[in-house]
Formats: sequence, structure tokens, C-alpha cells
Amino acid sequence: MLCAASLQEPGQAAQPGTDVALLAAGYASVTAIRAVTEVTDVDLTGPDAQA
Repeated sequence: MLCAASLQEPGQAAQPGTDVALLAAGYASVTAIRAVTEVTDVDLTGPDAQA
């Protein structure tokens, strides 16, 4: 699905290097998005965890 959007507030200058600035300069911008998933390979036990 493709959609066009404007994120710039009226009267605000686009920050250099942002997607908004690139779009204003005529470049295309694509943001890859992944679904939120469970990460199972991270050890979240702290130094005080009891084994």
C-alpha cells in the first residue's frame, strides 16, 4: 500500500537529513516497518537474580 502524507507544520523549516527535508527536495522516502515480536535470545536476568 502506498500513501502520501505531509508531516511538516506550517511555518516550520524541515530539519536537514530528515524524511520531510528529502521529500521537500523532491526525493522519494521509504520507511521499512516490522511487526512487534517477542525477542527470545536476550538475557534479562540481573546480577541479583536467583537461579
